[in-house]
Amino acid sequence: MRAIVVRRFGGVDVLRLEDQADLVPGRGEVLVDVAFSDVGTLDRLIRAGQFREFFDIDVPYIPGGGVGGTVRAVGAGVDERWIGRSVVGGTGTGKGPTGGYAGQAVLAANVLTEVPPGIGVDVATSLLNDGPTSQQLLDVASPAADDRALVLAAAGAAGMLLVQLLQNRGVPVVAAARSAEKTAALRELGINHVVDYGTAEWTAQVETVFPDGPTMVFDGAGAALGRQGFALLADRGRIISYGTSAGTFAEFDADDAQRRGIGITNLLELPAVTAPDRSRLLQRALDACVSHAAIPLLTHVPLADAAKAHTALEQRTAIGKTVLATRSQAGGQRGGAPRAETPVVVRPR
Repeated sequence: MRAIVVRRFGGVDVLRLEDQADLVPGRGEVLVDVAFSDVGTLDRLIRAGQFREFFDIDVPYIPGGGVGGTVRAVGAGVDERWIGRSVVGGTGTGKGPTGGYAGQAVLAANVLTEVPPGIGVDVATSLLNDGPTSQQLLDVASPAADDRALVLAAAGAAGMLLVQLLQNRGVPVVAAARSAEKTAALRELGINHVVDYGTAEWTAQVETVFPDGPTMVFDGAGAALGRQGFALLADRGRIISYGTSAGTFAEFDADDAQRRGIGITNLLELPAVTAPDRSRLLQRALDACVSHAAIPLLTHVPLADAAKAHTALEQRTAIGKTVLATRSQAGGQRGGAPRAETPVVVRPR
């Protein structure tokens, strides 16, 4: 099989396509012919040598924590009826996201989710991590009828799903992103209120939509943008800080938060997600996609061009979700060869 292998931590140039031995499933495992591989921010951070205190990953390794494809073979103890089914699932041994950027993957049978009718394997793969994240954020926030939401980094993979879920629930939401391309993509998805925080007047635009301030802020950006979102909050509001697209997590004034009655939930304070929890949240994300309540915007990048996908994440030019296409014929639901240049809104059939 062909796979992206990292033999030293460093820049995007360490992502090299190599020939690797074909895989064999063990007891309780299945072998998947991979069509699409999930690409996430954590992949690029680990590749750069960060978070080694949290993940026991050493070189050489194959990056990536999730795949979608077709079950080719099953190991001992696994129902043979899985063979030939389109599935998605997480890879790795529990040490961290590894094994995904490859033409084959071995998955534990108990983490498999069958791709539902109505969406493609690429869409289902894109929801493996960001789908559960967006669903968990919605659960933690538990928006009421009178809530008003501001979502920062709304053109990211999780943010793009979250703004749709909120709006679908009838929650007024302002989606904030940087650049005309990203804000245009959000408008294409039918988001009513979109602002560009690359402009100096973006906070004033939020105040125009919400004169009394948002009652909840979902901070997927961090740093100064997260602090600006915090300042916009109405008294007795709440902020959930879960992302660092701007470079670092935001730091908030605890005294000001106490004075204003603002609740703060940081990433590490989110409820722990067990394997059954993740399966349940993923199924909800898939169901939301099938019903058009929250659909991803996808960019397909050929496996050999994994470095381009990581570069787009680092330069913050990626819009929505990127998946690696491991086969030349895997061009998504619109057909044709995979394209790295132009994001394509992939809508369920």
